[in-house]
Amino acid sequence: MYLVEFTTYTNPAEVSYEFGSIDDVKTFLEKNRELLQFYVVVHKNGNIVKL
Repeated sequence: MYLVEFTTYTNPAEVSYEFGSIDDVKTFLEKNRELLQFYVVVHKNGNIVKL
């Protein structure tokens, strides 16, 4: 499981989404990259994932 924490240009509040696979995370980021101001991907074991 992966957690993506992010802010957008239209909503500066931090939001978190959970994903079951890294492929789901990559798809989400590709579709929303223009909207994201900042994001971090964290694996369920606590390690930050660099994409």
